[in-house]
Amino acid sequence: MSSLFSSDIIDVLVVGGGNAGFSAATSAAESGARRVVVIDKCPEDWAGGNTCFTAGAFRTVHTGLQDLIPIVNNADSETAKIIDMEPYTPQDFRKDMDRMTSGRTDPALSKALIDESNAAIKWLAKNGIRFQLSFNRQAYKVDGRYKFWGGMSLKTEDGGKGLIRDHQAGAQRYGVEIYYSTPGKRLVTNDTGAVTGVVVAYNGVETLLRTKSIILAAGGFEANPRMRSQFLGPGWDLAHVRGTPFNTGDALEFAIHDVNARQAGNWSGCHSTCWDANSPTESGDRLISNEFTKSGVYYIP
Repeated sequence: MSSLFSSDIIDVLVVGGGNAGFSAATSAAESGARRVVVIDKCPEDWAGGNTCFTAGAFRTVHTGLQDLIPIVNNADSETAKIIDMEPYTPQDFRKDMDRMTSGRTDPALSKALIDESNAAIKWLAKNGIRFQLSFNRQAYKVDGRYKFWGGMSLKTEDGGKGLIRDHQAGAQRYGVEIYYSTPGKRLVTNDTGAVTGVVVAYNGVETLLRTKSIILAAGGFEANPRMRSQFLGPGWDLAHVRGTPFNTGDALEFAIHDVNARQAGNWSGCHSTCWDANSPTESGDRLISNEFTKSGVYYIP
């Protein structure tokens, strides 16, 4: 394997090693990029970003059980005989997107997400992601039969932790180089404005990496109290961080500052939930993960 500062030119440099970053890196290598490098700000024992804290649930269009059985490892032919699963159509997916976003979903992005979801899931499975049917979250057992509902019938084995392990293994099979504790600092451009490199901090020294192309997949600003207050509003600096402490918006800020990247999406919104007041404030717990969630209804007789 080349060292990070090998003379071999980097064809694709990916900043961020979560589900998005590893998917991009593996796809680039699979498509013929000779040298693909993933860098991540976090140390290796924090690998995976917020992906690691998820349940690994995937929403996808499918035509029913027969469409998903070939890619899961927890339902044999006998189990399949007692499963009821209706198709989840593009129309179903679109209705759910509109409902969950109150109609504010971007039409073009939503269409791409929906139309390519099934192919994306099968591509992930082909590249070593171990999928399972989500019996615990998306099914009820009624009269001896498993009744699945909704669009998230799939999850990954061992949730987000398993998803990241599978991504790491898959990327390495393609020869993707992965470097942790290597934050990106700023983008470098040529006279035409094209991005030609990124300055990184490696072993405490700032060094320029030259690359033919760069993909920023470094997450949001959930772990940055200043940015939470700036974009989400007063009081959000006090919110507890549910996931990685390394998503501090660095790549968003240097992309805007260095190349005048255009802001898009809903910067004043977030995915929040009721959370244990005694949980860590600045990061989630990788072992306990989402068990800090508090959801329920008091019953007073």
